[in-house]
Amino acid sequence: MAESAARCAVCALKKLAHLKGEMCEPDPDTWFRKTFELEPEYSEVLDEIAKSPSERAQLLRGYFEPTEEERSDGKKQPTRAHRAIAELVSKGYIRVILTTNFDRLLEQALIDAGIQPTVISTPDAAFGALPLAHTQCTIVKVNGDYLDARLKNTRDELARYEEPTDRLLDQILDEYGVVICGWSGDWDTALRAAMERCKGFRFTTFWTARAGWCSLASRPVMHPSENRLRRSFSDTPSPLGRESGGTAGITSIIGESIPATPQVPYGVIYKASPSAITLPTW
Repeated sequence: MAESAARCAVCALKKLAHLKGEMCEPDPDTWFRKTFELEPEYSEVLDEIAKSPSERAQLLRGYFEPTEEERSDGKKQPTRAHRAIAELVSKGYIRVILTTNFDRLLEQALIDAGIQPTVISTPDAAFGALPLAHTQCTIVKVNGDYLDARLKNTRDELARYEEPTDRLLDQILDEYGVVICGWSGDWDTALRAAMERCKGFRFTTFWTARAGWCSLASRPVMHPSENRLRRSFSDTPSPLGRESGGTAGITSIIGESIPATPQVPYGVIYKASPSAITLPTW
Protein backbone atom coordinates (compact mmCIF):
# COMPACT_ATOMS: atom_id res chain seq x y z
CA MET A 1 0.00 0.00 0.00
CA ALA A 2 1.42 3.38 -0.94
CA GLU A 3 2.12 5.79 1.87
CA SER A 4 -0.75 8.11 0.92
CA ALA A 5 -3.21 5.20 1.03
CA ALA A 6 -1.79 4.07 4.36
CA ARG A 7 -2.11 7.56 5.84
CA CYS A 8 -5.62 7.82 4.48
CA ALA A 9 -6.57 4.47 6.00
CA VAL A 10 -5.24 5.44 9.44
CA CYS A 11 -7.07 8.78 9.37
CA ALA A 12 -10.22 7.05 8.18
CA LEU A 13 -9.96 4.56 11.04
CA LYS A 14 -9.78 7.41 13.55
CA LYS A 15 -12.72 9.21 11.93
CA LEU A 16 -14.74 6.01 11.91
CA ALA A 17 -14.07 5.41 15.59
CA HIS A 18 -15.02 9.02 16.37
CA LEU A 19 -18.32 8.64 14.50
CA LYS A 20 -19.08 5.56 16.59
CA GLY A 21 -18.17 7.38 19.78
CA GLU A 22 -15.34 4.96 20.51
CA MET A 23 -11.61 5.15 21.06
CA CYS A 24 -9.37 3.28 18.64
CA GLU A 25 -6.02 4.29 20.11
CA PRO A 26 -3.39 3.05 20.64
CA ASP A 27 -4.04 0.35 18.04
CA PRO A 28 -6.58 1.39 15.36
CA ASP A 29 -5.99 -1.83 13.37
CA THR A 30 -6.98 -4.06 16.29
CA TRP A 31 -10.03 -1.89 17.00
CA PHE A 32 -11.20 -2.25 13.38
CA ARG A 33 -10.75 -6.03 13.40
CA LYS A 34 -12.75 -6.43 16.61
CA THR A 35 -15.49 -4.02 15.54
CA PHE A 36 -16.05 -5.12 11.94
CA GLU A 37 -14.47 -8.59 11.85
CA LEU A 38 -12.50 -7.51 8.79
CA GLU A 39 -8.86 -6.81 8.08
CA PRO A 40 -8.11 -3.06 8.13
CA GLU A 41 -7.22 -2.92 4.46
CA TYR A 42 -7.48 0.34 2.54
CA SER A 43 -10.54 -0.69 0.54
CA GLU A 44 -12.51 -1.98 3.52
CA VAL A 45 -11.74 1.00 5.76
CA LEU A 46 -12.62 3.52 3.07
CA ASP A 47 -15.85 1.73 2.24
CA GLU A 48 -16.95 1.86 5.87
CA ILE A 49 -16.47 5.60 6.29
CA ALA A 50 -17.46 6.81 2.81
CA LYS A 51 -20.13 4.75 1.13
CA SER A 52 -20.43 6.54 -2.21
CA PRO A 53 -17.79 7.42 -4.81
CA SER A 54 -18.56 11.14 -4.35
CA GLU A 55 -17.97 10.93 -0.61
CA ARG A 56 -14.73 9.04 -1.15
CA ALA A 57 -13.54 11.64 -3.66
CA GLN A 58 -14.17 14.43 -1.16
CA LEU A 59 -12.43 12.50 1.61
CA LEU A 60 -9.34 11.90 -0.51
CA ARG A 61 -9.03 15.40 -1.91
CA GLY A 62 -7.11 16.72 1.08
CA TYR A 63 -4.43 14.08 0.60
CA PHE A 64 -3.56 15.35 -2.86
CA GLU A 65 -3.89 19.14 -2.66
CA PRO A 66 -1.10 20.87 -0.70
CA THR A 67 -1.71 23.65 1.75
CA GLU A 68 0.45 26.77 1.50
CA GLU A 69 2.67 25.39 4.25
CA GLU A 70 3.01 22.02 2.52
CA ARG A 71 3.80 23.73 -0.76
CA SER A 72 6.54 25.82 0.84
CA ASP A 73 7.95 22.64 2.41
CA GLY A 74 7.98 20.90 -0.97
CA LYS A 75 5.31 18.38 0.01
CA LYS A 76 2.73 16.95 -2.39
CA GLN A 77 4.88 18.12 -5.29
CA PRO A 78 6.44 16.09 -8.12
CA THR A 79 9.35 14.04 -6.81
CA ARG A 80 12.58 12.91 -8.42
CA ALA A 81 10.73 9.83 -9.62
CA HIS A 82 8.04 11.84 -11.40
CA ARG A 83 10.66 14.08 -12.99
CA ALA A 84 12.76 11.09 -14.03
CA ILE A 85 9.79 9.63 -15.88
CA ALA A 86 9.16 13.04 -17.48
CA GLU A 87 12.79 13.07 -18.67
CA LEU A 88 12.38 9.61 -20.19
CA VAL A 89 9.29 10.88 -22.03
CA SER A 90 11.18 13.91 -23.31
CA LYS A 91 13.91 11.63 -24.68
CA GLY A 92 11.39 9.45 -26.49
CA TYR A 93 11.78 6.31 -24.37
CA ILE A 94 8.27 6.46 -22.96
CA ARG A 95 5.10 7.21 -24.93
CA VAL A 96 2.34 5.92 -22.67
CA ILE A 97 1.98 5.92 -18.89
CA LEU A 98 -0.60 3.73 -17.16
CA THR A 99 -1.05 4.78 -13.56
CA THR A 100 -3.31 3.62 -10.76
CA ASN A 101 -2.70 6.87 -8.87
CA PHE A 102 -5.36 9.57 -8.62
CA ASP A 103 -3.09 12.60 -8.18
CA ARG A 104 -1.75 14.92 -10.87
CA LEU A 105 1.93 14.84 -10.02
CA LEU A 106 2.93 13.10 -13.24
CA GLU A 107 1.00 15.66 -15.26
CA GLN A 108 2.72 18.47 -13.37
CA ALA A 109 6.18 16.96 -13.88
CA LEU A 110 5.56 16.54 -17.61
CA ILE A 111 4.28 20.11 -18.00
CA ASP A 112 7.34 21.38 -16.14
CA ALA A 113 9.44 19.48 -18.69
CA GLY A 114 7.64 21.22 -21.55
CA ILE A 115 5.37 18.29 -22.40
CA GLN A 116 1.59 18.63 -22.51
CA PRO A 117 0.27 15.10 -21.98
CA THR A 118 -3.02 13.74 -23.16
CA VAL A 119 -4.80 12.49 -20.05
CA ILE A 120 -7.38 9.69 -20.16
CA SER A 121 -9.11 9.06 -16.85
CA THR A 122 -12.66 8.08 -17.85
CA PRO A 123 -14.25 5.66 -20.33
CA ASP A 124 -15.62 8.53 -22.43
CA ALA A 125 -12.15 10.07 -22.60
CA ALA A 126 -10.78 6.69 -23.72
CA PHE A 127 -13.43 6.55 -26.43
CA GLY A 128 -12.77 10.07 -27.73
CA ALA A 129 -9.00 10.36 -27.36
CA LEU A 130 -6.62 10.90 -30.24
CA PRO A 131 -4.80 7.77 -31.44
CA LEU A 132 -1.79 7.06 -29.24
CA ALA A 133 0.56 7.42 -32.19
CA HIS A 134 -0.46 11.07 -32.58
CA THR A 135 0.47 12.23 -29.09
CA GLN A 136 3.88 12.79 -27.54
CA CYS A 137 2.69 11.27 -24.28
CA THR A 138 -0.58 9.80 -23.07
CA ILE A 139 -1.34 9.23 -19.39
CA VAL A 140 -4.02 6.63 -18.76
CA LYS A 141 -5.34 6.91 -15.21
CA VAL A 142 -7.06 3.55 -15.09
CA ASN A 143 -8.67 4.18 -11.68
CA GLY A 144 -9.68 7.76 -12.39
CA ASP A 145 -8.71 11.23 -11.25
CA TYR A 146 -9.22 12.52 -7.72
CA LEU A 147 -11.38 15.43 -8.96
CA ASP A 148 -13.79 13.05 -10.70
CA ALA A 149 -16.29 11.30 -8.44
CA ARG A 150 -16.18 8.23 -10.69
CA LEU A 151 -12.75 7.20 -9.41
CA LYS A 152 -12.26 3.55 -8.52
CA ASN A 153 -11.19 2.90 -4.95
CA THR A 154 -12.80 -0.10 -3.31
CA ARG A 155 -12.23 -3.76 -4.11
CA ASP A 156 -15.57 -4.00 -5.95
CA GLU A 157 -14.84 -0.89 -8.03
CA LEU A 158 -11.40 -2.20 -8.98
CA ALA A 159 -12.83 -5.52 -10.17
CA ARG A 160 -13.75 -4.34 -13.67
CA TYR A 161 -13.25 -1.55 -16.19
CA GLU A 162 -15.72 -0.27 -18.75
CA GLU A 163 -15.39 -1.50 -22.34
CA PRO A 164 -13.61 1.60 -23.79
CA THR A 165 -10.96 1.39 -21.08
CA ASP A 166 -10.49 -2.33 -21.60
CA ARG A 167 -10.09 -1.84 -25.36
CA LEU A 168 -7.47 0.85 -24.79
CA LEU A 169 -5.54 -1.34 -22.35
CA ASP A 170 -5.62 -4.24 -24.80
CA GLN A 171 -4.17 -1.99 -27.50
CA ILE A 172 -1.40 -0.64 -25.28
CA LEU A 173 -0.31 -4.05 -23.99
CA ASP A 174 -0.31 -5.43 -27.54
CA GLU A 175 1.51 -2.57 -29.27
CA TYR A 176 4.00 -1.33 -26.67
CA GLY A 177 6.80 -2.73 -24.59
CA VAL A 178 6.02 -2.40 -20.91
CA VAL A 179 8.07 -1.23 -17.93
CA ILE A 180 6.28 -1.97 -14.65
CA CYS A 181 7.59 -0.05 -11.65
CA GLY A 182 6.20 0.16 -8.16
CA TRP A 183 3.02 -1.78 -9.01
CA SER A 184 2.46 -4.90 -6.95
CA GLY A 185 -0.14 -6.46 -9.25
CA ASP A 186 -2.13 -7.60 -6.21
CA TRP A 187 -4.92 -5.06 -5.83
CA ASP A 188 -6.03 -3.81 -9.23
CA THR A 189 -8.06 -6.80 -10.38
CA ALA A 190 -9.18 -5.31 -13.69
CA LEU A 191 -5.66 -4.26 -14.65
CA ARG A 192 -4.39 -7.72 -13.79
CA ALA A 193 -7.12 -9.16 -15.99
CA ALA A 194 -6.02 -6.99 -18.91
CA MET A 195 -2.48 -8.33 -18.63
CA GLU A 196 -3.67 -11.91 -18.26
CA ARG A 197 -5.80 -11.79 -21.39
CA CYS A 198 -2.98 -10.36 -23.49
CA LYS A 199 -2.18 -13.27 -25.79
CA GLY A 200 1.45 -12.38 -26.27
CA PHE A 201 3.64 -9.43 -25.45
CA ARG A 202 5.30 -8.31 -28.68
CA PHE A 203 8.17 -6.56 -26.93
CA THR A 204 10.20 -7.14 -23.81
CA THR A 205 8.44 -6.58 -20.50
CA PHE A 206 10.45 -5.19 -17.61
CA TRP A 207 8.97 -5.76 -14.15
CA THR A 208 10.83 -4.23 -11.23
CA ALA A 209 10.30 -4.94 -7.55
CA ARG A 210 11.99 -4.63 -4.19
CA ALA A 211 10.12 -6.93 -1.84
CA GLY A 212 9.30 -10.09 -3.77
CA TRP A 213 7.12 -10.95 -6.74
CA CYS A 214 3.37 -11.05 -6.91
CA SER A 215 1.74 -14.10 -8.47
CA LEU A 216 1.08 -12.29 -11.75
CA ALA A 217 4.78 -11.64 -12.38
CA SER A 218 5.50 -15.36 -12.28
CA ARG A 219 2.69 -16.52 -14.53
CA PRO A 220 3.56 -17.96 -17.95
CA VAL A 221 1.21 -15.45 -19.59
CA MET A 222 3.81 -12.78 -18.91
CA HIS A 223 6.41 -14.55 -21.04
CA PRO A 224 4.62 -17.22 -23.07
CA SER A 225 7.27 -18.22 -25.60
CA GLU A 226 10.52 -16.56 -24.67
CA ASN A 227 12.09 -14.96 -21.66
CA ARG A 228 10.38 -11.68 -22.36
CA LEU A 229 9.99 -10.82 -18.70
CA ARG A 230 13.09 -9.20 -17.27
CA ARG A 231 12.77 -8.75 -13.55
CA SER A 232 14.96 -6.61 -11.38
CA PHE A 233 14.93 -7.51 -7.70
CA SER A 234 16.96 -6.33 -4.75
CA ASP A 235 16.57 -6.18 -1.00
CA THR A 236 18.62 -3.00 -1.01
CA PRO A 237 17.12 0.46 -1.59
CA SER A 238 16.42 1.56 -5.12
CA PRO A 239 19.19 3.52 -6.86
CA LEU A 240 16.80 6.46 -6.76
CA GLY A 241 17.01 6.33 -3.00
CA ARG A 242 20.67 7.34 -3.08
CA GLU A 243 21.37 11.05 -3.31
CA SER A 244 24.04 10.41 -5.94
CA GLY A 245 21.57 8.66 -8.22
CA GLY A 246 18.62 10.92 -8.90
CA THR A 247 17.34 11.39 -12.40
CA ALA A 248 20.69 10.55 -13.94
CA GLY A 249 20.67 7.24 -12.09
CA ILE A 250 17.23 6.17 -13.19
CA THR A 251 17.85 7.32 -16.77
CA SER A 252 21.07 5.33 -17.00
CA ILE A 253 19.38 2.22 -15.59
CA ILE A 254 16.53 2.40 -18.09
CA GLY A 255 18.92 3.38 -20.87
CA GLU A 256 20.89 0.21 -20.26
CA SER A 257 17.75 -1.93 -20.22
CA ILE A 258 15.43 -0.56 -22.89
CA PRO A 259 16.48 -0.86 -26.53
CA ALA A 260 17.01 2.74 -27.65
CA THR A 261 15.15 2.35 -30.91
CA PRO A 262 12.32 4.64 -32.05
CA GLN A 263 10.53 1.59 -33.47
CA VAL A 264 9.91 0.26 -29.95
CA PRO A 265 8.17 2.91 -27.84
CA TYR A 266 7.54 1.90 -24.25
CA GLY A 267 4.73 2.33 -21.81
CA VAL A 268 5.07 2.54 -18.05
CA ILE A 269 2.75 1.08 -15.45
CA TYR A 270 3.50 3.34 -12.52
CA LYS A 271 2.43 3.21 -8.91
CA ALA A 272 3.89 5.21 -6.06
CA SER A 273 6.36 3.20 -4.02
CA PRO A 274 5.20 1.68 -0.74
CA SER A 275 8.41 2.99 0.85
CA ALA A 276 7.78 6.70 0.62
CA ILE A 277 5.52 7.80 -2.28
CA THR A 278 8.63 9.55 -3.57
CA LEU A 279 10.25 6.66 -5.35
CA PRO A 280 9.13 4.04 -7.84
CA THR A 281 10.92 0.71 -7.43
CA TRP A 282 13.16 0.49 -10.49
